Amino acid sequence: MPLSERNETSATGTHAVTMRRPAEWRDIFPAHRLPVLAKTPIMVALGAYFAHADFQRAELTGALILATLLWAALYALNEMTDVTEEQDYYVSQTMQNVLYTLPILVCITSWFFSKALFVCLTAMTVGQYAYCVPAIRLKKYWLTILLLSGALNPLLRMQSGAIWGTQQMPFLAGAVFVLLHLGATFRARTLQRDRDKRLAYHVAPRFSDWLGPVCTASGLVGAVMLCVQEILPRFFIFYILIAGGFAVYAWSGRVHSMKTLRRGWIGFALLALVALLLLAASR
Repeated sequence: MPLSERNETSATGTHAVTMRRPAEWRDIFPAHRLPVLAKTPIMVALGAYFAHADFQRAELTGALILATLLWAALYALNEMTDVTEEQDYYVSQTMQNVLYTLPILVCITSWFFSKALFVCLTAMTVGQYAYCVPAIRLKKYWLTILLLSGALNPLLRMQSGAIWGTQQMPFLAGAVFVLLHLGATFRARTLQRDRDKRLAYHVAPRFSDWLGPVCTASGLVGAVMLCVQEILPRFFIFYILIAGGFAVYAWSGRVHSMKTLRRGWIGFALLALVALLLLAASR
């Protein structure tokens, strides 16, 4: 049944309006998602940096903007399906049409910049549709979340920038950021075990509690190696120290919910934007 029709029920032969709350745009674009968008341009910029791309190229700027717009739309699509599937909101047909169509329009636009960029953005779009739309909803399964959020999406983000470079992105660079994303994904799923049980989703296995920190620590050590080898600028040591401190906090016994972790995302967004400017200046 379409989501727009779920606000009606037929118990006595006539349709009665339920008490479901209609979703508003602020429900679809929650404040905690806005800082997270900073992750997309910095990942694209890192891919461009690793591949020795020219940051003055207009096409690279276009790729940064399109990738960020795409993930703004995809995050909103995920929130829309969450509030309808998990919180019993009602979403208007107009809102559904906009959110299902916008990512496709962004992908079509990317075709005029580069076919390779089109492939990267389309792959992320297909993955996110499969991740959250009710008919498939792969987010029910912890392993597919691990593969999509922890591995595929960060690589595709970086590749969206690397395609403008003159060299291949180093394997170690890709591996480092996959490990960091895997660690973050493990932590998110371990903090959402109660929610997953309530919704009958697959719950993260107990080994996630030790494998997640291993992934995070390995990623941080790898990032230090990238700085030592000057694959990353030396100033990134400062970011690694901050990330390491936040990782210790995130995996500590003091954090019991995603809401607690999200309090630090605004700071992350500001640091990511500064890093983006510094990366561009370094090239």
